[in-house]
Amino acid sequence: MIFGPLRYVPYVMSAMLAGGLIGLSLAWWLRRRTTISIRNLYPPALAAPVLDLAAIQRDAWLVLIALLPLTSCVVAAALAGRRWRLSDLGAGDELRQFELSRRWLWQPATPRAAGERVRIATQGQIIRERGWPPSEPFVPLTADTDGPRAPRRSGHHVFTAGATGSGKTTSALRCAAGRVLKDRAALFFVDQKGDPGAETFLRRLAAVANVPFILLDPRATDSDHWQPLWGDRPAEVVARVLAGIETSEPYYADVLRQHVTLTAATLHTAGTWPPSLPLLVDAAQLAQYPRIQQLAARHQDNHPDLWRRVRNHARFVKSSEGQKALAGGLLRLDLVIGEAWRDVLTPRTAEPTGELVAVSLTNAIHEHAVVLWRTHVDQMPDEAKTVTALILNDIHASAVEAQTHGPALWTVVLDEFGAVITTAGDQALALLQRGRTHEGQVHVITQSVADIEALTGKVGLLASMADNFTAFIIHHQTAPESRDWLAKLMGTTALWQSTDQTAGHAATGAGTRRRVREFRIASDQFGLLNTGEAVIHTTLGPPPVTCNVKALQLPDQEPERIGTATASNCEMTVHPAAQLTSSRGDEEDPASSETPDHQHPPNDPSSGSPLRTHGMENL
Repeated sequence: MIFGPLRYVPYVMSAMLAGGLIGLSLAWWLRRRTTISIRNLYPPALAAPVLDLAAIQRDAWLVLIALLPLTSCVVAAALAGRRWRLSDLGAGDELRQFELSRRWLWQPATPRAAGERVRIATQGQIIRERGWPPSEPFVPLTADTDGPRAPRRSGHHVFTAGATGSGKTTSALRCAAGRVLKDRAALFFVDQKGDPGAETFLRRLAAVANVPFILLDPRATDSDHWQPLWGDRPAEVVARVLAGIETSEPYYADVLRQHVTLTAATLHTAGTWPPSLPLLVDAAQLAQYPRIQQLAARHQDNHPDLWRRVRNHARFVKSSEGQKALAGGLLRLDLVIGEAWRDVLTPRTAEPTGELVAVSLTNAIHEHAVVLWRTHVDQMPDEAKTVTALILNDIHASAVEAQTHGPALWTVVLDEFGAVITTAGDQALALLQRGRTHEGQVHVITQSVADIEALTGKVGLLASMADNFTAFIIHHQTAPESRDWLAKLMGTTALWQSTDQTAGHAATGAGTRRRVREFRIASDQFGLLNTGEAVIHTTLGPPPVTCNVKALQLPDQEPERIGTATASNCEMTVHPAAQLTSSRGDEEDPASSETPDHQHPPNDPSSGSPLRTHGMENL
């Protein structure tokens, strides 16, 4: 008898069948759940039958009975695994690369982050599972802290989009609050349309965090006062102010910048620094230029280059070409900033010192303040666009200045960004890039992702901004273009797609299959999201997931306000000069005067100087 007593044959057959099933399971497990190559079983599969033949030749039946189940196991595993391997290699794309990257047993496993796992799912779909990095701080977006998360680290910016009423502002406020409460970061919230719910939340957030709440709103009776003019370089200060002033041609923008820079440089040289923004706007008007000349003439000995530039520029100001080039920009500057926002940009008087003070964003960062701007874009569209550019430029510069005294965290939330992107897009992009190196995080909120390019006309701006975001919180989207772009953003996965051959109306059992790519989040899914629902996508951890973002509930408390008495730590001192005034000699041209003003004492009446200023007696 080949197999010994006949009574052992059923047991041997059962053991071989079980071994074959175990082998198939082993091949399936190696392919689906590991990166070990099935080639590791080829040598045992070849060696096992040889050992069986050797046992038969030596009449070692008990050994043979023990070897046959093992043989059936490794042979079945090798044959099935080889078939799947050839199928994966023929599939091409990522499945082929994944199969080629499998290792022999003696090779070390590929290092992976904690919680990261790669496996093959049904239809040959490669699933890459990644947990949230243990060292990465986060804000949970649901009540379950193990659920979807948004990053909290500086430089990891967040993009939020959604139709009106979909819950996008609620999501952004929850994320920003995490930075305030956990990291003591200052918060700058730019509200374009005046959302009462956002203001209530921010007031409560400041109260809970025990930090000052600052409101900058031209239509609010309790608005605080803001000083965006600071720094020792007038050219940089003017560049921040004029960033949002639109002109019909670049030439007019350059001329306006040169004119206002000369005005600011003269005020700086004369010691009237930092001036209030209304003073700078008033001093830059064409009718005030003779007084700027007089002021520059007083300091021509110590600053001859400035005097030369001011005097040469006077010829341009007097010409018809110069007045035409400057008039439009100066009028816009006066109306948009000097008029609409004059009260907010005018310093207040602090008691009991009598100093003029206003909020400095650098100081606000150090005090971890919550600052809210309300620009009322629906009522004042031009003013909102211009002021938003000024806000972003001031934050941009203040963030750099704040770091000179050590790390200082800050967060910016740009709500309804699509309403002002035409003038503030470049500033927002610069702020995104600055945040990576200067302890900042930026949250951009807009109704539709299509707004970024559709409203600016800048092809590629959306992609440029998207490269700067680490997380995307996407609420309901209606526009097909927006849904398609988001589906592409969140990536695709490859899988087998089968087709069945039919005869009449019945399948014959024959068919074909091919590799296709499918969106991880289907485009239509963005249009099916309910209020509060969002698709969360980050570049840090798990794949995109849909969840209900939980609104953060804060106790109803009143925050600390700056008040009207002593100066706050969030404020800085502003030069007391309120305006340029004159008593006589307005028509005098200092450039043509035979006796320069600097030869007379500043307060000597015989000088005939037309410059007399309220609060500028020291000049």
